Amino acid sequence: PNLNRVYDAQTTSGYMVNAKFAQTLLENCQEGATLIENSYIENGKVESIQLPYCIDQYWKKLQPKSKWYVFSPKLGKQRSSISDIQGGFVNMTV
Repeated sequence: PNLNRVYDAQTTSGYMVNAKFAQTLLENCQEGATLIENSYIENGKVESIQLPYCIDQYWKKLQPKSKWYVFSPKLGKQRSSISDIQGGFVNMTV
């Protein structure tokens, strides 16, 4: 009763992964990092990096195909802070 299925979660402020899924998630992170690196090499500047390759966006393609859950009520939250990716202050508490 305290878990809800997730299909479109982001932020990497905290998560648990079972051993069976760990390799899949690791490969996804490595693939996204390689795509970011290649984007930077090809374009030569940070602004050209494709945001869909960032970890909290790139793993979204795994969510509909696997079982992701969130606690309800939330056990924690990410504090508001400066985001290098989004280029300014971001309120993550909403």
